[in-house]
Amino acid sequence: MKALNLMRLEPLKKARIIAGEAGCDKKITGVNVLEALDIENWGKKGQVILTSFFAFKDLSEKTLTDFFKKMAIIGIAAIIVKVDRFVHHVPELMIELCHQHGILLIQIDKEVKYEAIVLAILEPIINKNVALLNRYYEIHSEITQIALKMPSIQAILEEFKQMIHFDFTLLNMLKKTQITTNADLSNYHILSKQAIKQEKYMFYSYKRREVIYTIGSEESKGSQISVQIPCLEHDEYELIIHEGTHHISEEDFMVLENAVKFLQMELLKKYALSQNIYQQKNNILNDVLNNRIQEEKDVDDILDYLNIDKYDYYQVAIVKLYQKEQVDTLQKDYTKLLKKMRYLLKVPTNRFAYMENTNRIVLLANLREVDQSLNEKKIKETVEQVMKGYKKDYYHISMSSVVHKEAIHRANTEALKTQKILDLFYPENSVLNYQQLGIYKLLLDLDKLDQAKSFISPHIVDFKEQHPELFETLSVFIDTQQSYTKTAERLFLHHKTIRYRIDKVKELLTINFDQPEDILQIQIATRLFKLLH
Repeated sequence: MKALNLMRLEPLKKARIIAGEAGCDKKITGVNVLEALDIENWGKKGQVILTSFFAFKDLSEKTLTDFFKKMAIIGIAAIIVKVDRFVHHVPELMIELCHQHGILLIQIDKEVKYEAIVLAILEPIINKNVALLNRYYEIHSEITQIALKMPSIQAILEEFKQMIHFDFTLLNMLKKTQITTNADLSNYHILSKQAIKQEKYMFYSYKRREVIYTIGSEESKGSQISVQIPCLEHDEYELIIHEGTHHISEEDFMVLENAVKFLQMELLKKYALSQNIYQQKNNILNDVLNNRIQEEKDVDDILDYLNIDKYDYYQVAIVKLYQKEQVDTLQKDYTKLLKKMRYLLKVPTNRFAYMENTNRIVLLANLREVDQSLNEKKIKETVEQVMKGYKKDYYHISMSSVVHKEAIHRANTEALKTQKILDLFYPENSVLNYQQLGIYKLLLDLDKLDQAKSFISPHIVDFKEQHPELFETLSVFIDTQQSYTKTAERLFLHHKTIRYRIDKVKELLTINFDQPEDILQIQIATRLFKLLH
């Protein structure tokens, strides 16, 4: 009910409006009798205030002005005043303030009872609330019956369409897929959107969007209601109701409330089931990659189950995510990023199984030919697309060589070794293939790594053990092309300190920085020390 409609109520038929006509369209939500000026403690938006001016007796102009400001902020819809009891006419200041704040001011005779006004105002409000609640529980009962049939999401949307006669679309924002009751409404672009005011009994947040639909060569304007389906872990769903040219009624919002709640439960059930399957595949692939499955037939069965047994060749890729600055001891949760990455990589031309683990995703690709390896550029582009906006994080991508089925575990080992080299020696956001490791292939061989120290001059080993700070300075100095300034910046030291340390290194290590062989010995030593760490 709008404020102007108060004049149609039986107790107010002889009343008259004396100010605040600008507030005629305000919605009435309730009524209260003014006994004290602490309206901020009990006033509500849309309320009608009844008063006989008793509370306003002896108020200063400033106090009355401040009181009306409070009413305007709260959103009081109207004031009904009774004259001839304490005052014989409405004060001019009060009329002026009602005009100023758009608060409808209605004058009634002293014979009119407050009780009659209160009942007249509350009756339609109570009736409306009862009707909305009845509609809500009626729909809830219908949906409960639908749930017993264990329908598909498509069937659920069709049922909702029958209830309110509007088409529905459910979007998976992460997978970029949709289920709809009308495919013709799938192509549209949004002109504007605005949040819908959250009324009583509305639990979820809705937005109304003005859109242009494109159906074939024709375009038509219409509106939609969109609402996010909450509490679905790392999936993002949006429900769209295609209103067209007619907005849905307040009662139909009760259908939407039930629809969102029901879809939330159905999607949670499907998510739980998919997580069980996902975990099972994750564990199985982990066993294959780590050579825990000994029987060839068992491996064949697993590859068939994972749908990566069509071709003869395989390759492993590892995408690993890192925080640039570790702010706490807890590992950052990258699940959402990894999931989005997986969906973007999973296209018809790529046959692969995947395994996720905390901050990395391992891909096992099934390749048609030995020379048709994974496209490093496309994987990098996909990862960068997902990481866009995550300025505090970076990635490394390692790739194995292409192998036969029997050597899948070896490919996994190659990718892990390559990832280690990336971590130790390469900058952020780098991609490296095992074939590009060069001499590191030899050094990373587990049988030879224990012998790696023998490739370092004993003189350098002793120097590092006795002067670790000087050795670190020397290592950075060589990596920065013997730049005192860059070394100082990297170690957060004064450049004079660096010069002193390098002079000390020359004295103790008898190194000639103009001799390439001396530099090479230090470079090899620093890398081997990192590998041995």
